[in-house]
Amino acid sequence: MNQFLKGVLACCIVIVLTSCKQSSTNTQPDKLIQPDKVVVERLDPLHQSAVHFEKSVADKEVVETLYDKILSLPLFPQGPINCPNDNGVQYELTFTLESQKVSKAVVRATGCQGITMNDKTYWAMEPKGNGFIALLMHDIGLSDSR
Repeated sequence: MNQFLKGVLACCIVIVLTSCKQSSTNTQPDKLIQPDKVVVERLDPLHQSAVHFEKSVADKEVVETLYDKILSLPLFPQGPINCPNDNGVQYELTFTLESQKVSKAVVRATGCQGITMNDKTYWAMEPKGNGFIALLMHDIGLSDSR
């Protein structure tokens, strides 16, 4: 019986230690870091030089709002889903703090409107996106037609 209790205790210790390790790696330090600048570049799948777009936004409040909005989006759904047409246009957002890269996000502007940042894919398609794509277009000075 003593051996049995030792075995159970050993299993419990292993479970506790592995759960502690997982919980420490699952924290979101991203929310603690607040970038002060974002550089936005349009990635065109057809490589048309006439549609190249790049803009730097240094308004800290605007940058923090965009960054926090991405982190607050729901994760992209698993399994098959139906999405609108996708023309392939993406925007690469490079967030920095005092010239040091904090995060890079790739925003798919059409179709299912997924946003990949920090090894996670978020869902920005309405109504789940809570206006993220419209906010991004406004903050970088683009209308829906551009």
